[in-house]
Amino acid sequence: KWLRAPVSGFFHPQVQIGQQVGRDQVVGSICGPLADYKEDCIAIKNAYVISINNNPVVNRGDAVIQIAYG
Repeated sequence: KWLRAPVSGFFHPQVQIGQQVGRDQVVGSICGPLADYKEDCIAIKNAYVISINNNPVVNRGDAVIQIAYG
């Protein structure tokens, strides 16, 4: 399952591929171009990080982190 960007801006992942993440853990954040806002991307279940979008600029709805529930 892909976690999607809740807003457009600059994506900053806070996890690594292969890392186990917990429910409600912040896995990345998206900041506005003028640092006028910051929105967290949060895991909704315990999971493993499979892949990460390396593009620093994302639009709302873009896939940012792929996770596998296990």
